[in-house]
Amino acid sequence: MRRKRSWLRIFAWTVGGLGLLTAAGLGALVVFAPVGMIRDQIVREVQVRTGRDLVIGGRTSLTLFPSLGITMGDVSLSSPRGMGGPAFVKMKQLEIRVPVLPLLSRKLSVERLVLNEPMFELRVDARGRRSWDFAELAGPPTLMVAQASSSKPGSAKSPADLPSELQDFLRNSTKPGEAEQAPLPGARRAQIPDVSLGDVSIENGTVRYRDERGGVSEEVRAINARLAGKTLASPIEAKGDLQLRGDKIDFDGRIGSPKALLEDRSSRVTLTIASPRVTSRYDGSLSLAKTAQFDGNVRVETVSLRALADWLGAKLQSGHGLGAFELEGDLKAGGSSVNLDNAKIRMDAISGTGSANIDMSGARPNVKANLRLGAVDLNPYLTPGAVSQPARNVPAVGGATTVPRSAPQAPAPQLTGPQVKGFASRTGWSDAPIDLGALGLLDADVKLSLSSLLYQDVKIGATQLTALLKNRVLRATIDDIRLYDGQGRGVVTVEPSGAAAAISANVTLTGVSGLPVLKDAAGFDWVDGKARIQLALAGTGATERAVMESLNGKADFVFADGAIIGYNVPQMIRGLSQGKIGGFGRNLAEKTEFSEAGASFVITKGVAETKDLRALSSIVRVSGAGTVNLGQRQIDMIVRPKLGGASPAQPGGIASGDLSGLELPIKIKGSWERPQVAPDVDGLLKNPTQAVDTIREIGRQLQQGKTGGLNNLLEQFRRK
Repeated sequence: MRRKRSWLRIFAWTVGGLGLLTAAGLGALVVFAPVGMIRDQIVREVQVRTGRDLVIGGRTSLTLFPSLGITMGDVSLSSPRGMGGPAFVKMKQLEIRVPVLPLLSRKLSVERLVLNEPMFELRVDARGRRSWDFAELAGPPTLMVAQASSSKPGSAKSPADLPSELQDFLRNSTKPGEAEQAPLPGARRAQIPDVSLGDVSIENGTVRYRDERGGVSEEVRAINARLAGKTLASPIEAKGDLQLRGDKIDFDGRIGSPKALLEDRSSRVTLTIASPRVTSRYDGSLSLAKTAQFDGNVRVETVSLRALADWLGAKLQSGHGLGAFELEGDLKAGGSSVNLDNAKIRMDAISGTGSANIDMSGARPNVKANLRLGAVDLNPYLTPGAVSQPARNVPAVGGATTVPRSAPQAPAPQLTGPQVKGFASRTGWSDAPIDLGALGLLDADVKLSLSSLLYQDVKIGATQLTALLKNRVLRATIDDIRLYDGQGRGVVTVEPSGAAAAISANVTLTGVSGLPVLKDAAGFDWVDGKARIQLALAGTGATERAVMESLNGKADFVFADGAIIGYNVPQMIRGLSQGKIGGFGRNLAEKTEFSEAGASFVITKGVAETKDLRALSSIVRVSGAGTVNLGQRQIDMIVRPKLGGASPAQPGGIASGDLSGLELPIKIKGSWERPQVAPDVDGLLKNPTQAVDTIREIGRQLQQGKTGGLNNLLEQFRRK
């Protein structure tokens, strides 16, 4: 019994002694910990695994309880070997805490990892090498533990256009062929061990992107992020915010397997970004093997595309177009190429579907797209300061009115008095500046299908066209356009010319209703009928009015089975046979029908001149010549109606032989909305043959005792 107690006493003293020794050892380890040795080992491991130099210039401290922890100050990791320049990352302090027990079984578990004020330099040097390339080891590492430089890199200048920077970053995600280097002998891919994770965070971080070849740069500040996950091989969630160009941006994401990304394999990723200007979400796969590869669904929304473009550096003139914008589709992107399929687009009141490819390897993004859009109203995008009309109804010619979804129905205007189809007053050309700033944002080759289009007052139905935008020159080829009961084809070109816009058009329209198309396009409501119109025009100006005043080119008009609106020419001449000269005031309820009419114009500096104005019917033949000042909207013409035979079908017809063959010159002068119309007495006197005919008719009227016509004609002569 005593022997047993003795053994217990010895065992107790042994255990107690070992405990005291262990406690003393741990205390000594805490007090006299070989911090320098641990730091050197960390530096060595980083160099072996990454081929880069880890510099610890500040104080390093070690803790053992309740977990093993190390805190290092003034830490930096170099750029790839041979690249030089600023460190890839530099931070004020790095703190790591790991549980001890997993280490005893050779497993790394990170309980806490904090990067305090890190500065990441995403840099492309003059040879095209990238500071963020970890794929290959460049060669044998060189150990270094030294005091880091206290100098701080200068802040990067903000560029004027973010799309160029994003383009440059994507382009440089892959090394250019001339800059690629084969790995040196013995080089190998870094092996990424699976690490258990706890609390991982970034406090007040900064990311700079710079391309030393072109001077492109961008900076993201105030990055605060927290990561949560079990291991590098399992999903990790990240949440935080940052500052970009003065805006706070919140982000929330999830990475299916960070270990797969680090080993150049793909992983599922979801990311949501929200800011005052834009909200976006991506859900799909991501791979970082040489290039960033995306394959998934993306959605982007903004309350103002104009404000977003301004924030990105694309300065546009003020206006109310380019408002709310939504885009959703299947995204495939890698390197400098972005593909978007099954896309749904909504901008202001415009909505549609399609696909697009964006190539960002050039000076500007190059877009190739095939889009199918519904009703499009261009007016909010043409006139700065114009009120956007997202709910405006756009008539689809030949069918029912197309009403954008959620558009309120405006009451139809109430018209009073006699009305002629298509007649409406027009105030004139616009003096608002033409804004072509958007033409410089990108190059494009777009096939476009529209259900309807509204340009100013011109209403266009189903349209198929191809728009080619290159070097700020827009060329739209109209393959098929349906409008005003007819169709058309042509080419329209728009390009900047200094501070002005150079616009040219070569268009042919066939079978269109003449009155509404001329009224809507130019406010001219004098002629109706099925029309064939050919235009070859070019002009330059900073406003619509200036363009019209500068026009040069040709225009041909041919009308069939129509009418001159506002005048009954046979009735006017019949009044002459009754001793009356009058009826020259315009009455929109009157008209002169014709089987064919037309004119060809030569246009010089905004003035259109014709010498072959004509209109033919069984009762009257009209010829004429004169000018139309397109910029000033003024007309100055002499028309010569000449009576033919009788026709019972013509309202206001006259008896056979009664004044048949008589020609009465009529002068039309003034604004084309309200010109002055009167007999051209000067022209009558300058034509001896016509004067003789008229005098003979006067004599005939005298024989019949009709003196009213004579007196009126004599009064006209006295005035001249």
